[in-house]
Amino acid sequence: MNRFLARIELHGKTDRQITGDDYYKLDQEMIRHGFTKSIGASNGTQHSLPTAEYHKASDELIAEILHEAKNAAYEVQATSETIRSYSVIVTHYVEATGYNLKEIKKSA
Repeated sequence: MNRFLARIELHGKTDRQITGDDYYKLDQEMIRHGFTKSIGASNGTQHSLPTAEYHKASDELIAEILHEAKNAAYEVQATSETIRSYSVIVTHYVEATGYNLKEIKKSA
């Protein structure tokens, strides 16, 4: 299975600022498209990804993952009064390393 990281930046309209609510809506839409907001470490722990960063494990091609991420961002933009446009990058990775990512504690 392939592993992908997607990063989306929302750009505000001239007289509007992007809000946390805009990114919350993006998170929800990306989750609806099969992405997660966390990444697994080699020791089995899960860590939260930074704002507007998403993970997906899939047999799809990278172009399909980009298409899904763009669709999610478009859905959020279409209903927003603050988002003018967005930028998206998707990477296909074999190994990743991070620093100071918040560990997600397993619920008891």
